Amino acid sequence: RGLVPYAYDPASDELEPPDEEDMLHDPDDKAWSESDISLLFSGGGKRHPGLKRAFPWRGILNVAVLIILILALLCLFIFYPVLTFYQNSARNLKIDGNIRINATGQAPVLFQMPDLIDKDTPDAAKSRTGFDGHEYELVFSDEFNVDGRSFYPGDDPFWEAVDLWYGVTGDIEWYDPSQVTTRNGNLVITMDSIETTVPGQTVGNGYIEVSVVLPGANENAQGYWPGAWTMGNLGRPGYPGSTDGTWPYT
Repeated sequence: RGLVPYAYDPASDELEPPDEEDMLHDPDDKAWSESDISLLFSGGGKRHPGLKRAFPWRGILNVAVLIILILALLCLFIFYPVLTFYQNSARNLKIDGNIRINATGQAPVLFQMPDLIDKDTPDAAKSRTGFDGHEYELVFSDEFNVDGRSFYPGDDPFWEAVDLWYGVTGDIEWYDPSQVTTRNGNLVITMDSIETTVPGQTVGNGYIEVSVVLPGANENAQGYWPGAWTMGNLGRPGYPGSTDGTWPYT
């Protein structure tokens, strides 16, 4: 029989009566007439008696939600910052010139620069007339009125007690920071006599005799430095810093 060709008219769908679901997806509600609606919702040539055009509650609700969201964003990013600024303006003005805190009331961590002149120094001692007749102003003072100060490296802003032996003057003592402190308005430096020997193994006085066999055929042997000597427990052979000035280690 074959196919029967025909000319398709694109407007043929528009000329036909509306389908039942057209009202659900056709945004052009003006194109719908009462006759079209009655045609959809009529049965047997009779219109449904309860047919009414629905009020667009859903559209109104969508618009209302959008308006609420816009107002909420405006309040969050415009109204609230402006309100906070005016509420805290008086407080901000009070602390505006205070360098010790910022506008939020937080105290920054600032380096506390110590005063070069002790607050306990009397005013009479802050100036004097020199032998040359010129007036001199005090630039530094320390009254040592704070008890128990420590003078280990980094503990005090002005003073440091050294930890060393001062060999230039041939001192027989060792300087230690633990011996320096403050008490009753004074700088106290304590000198102690500390026993550095091992109890039970110390020879106070006497006579020591040693018999040794040294390497080499005779005293002219090369490549050796043999010897025998006594040495205190603070010295270390081969470390000149520990034995400087104590040769022959006795």
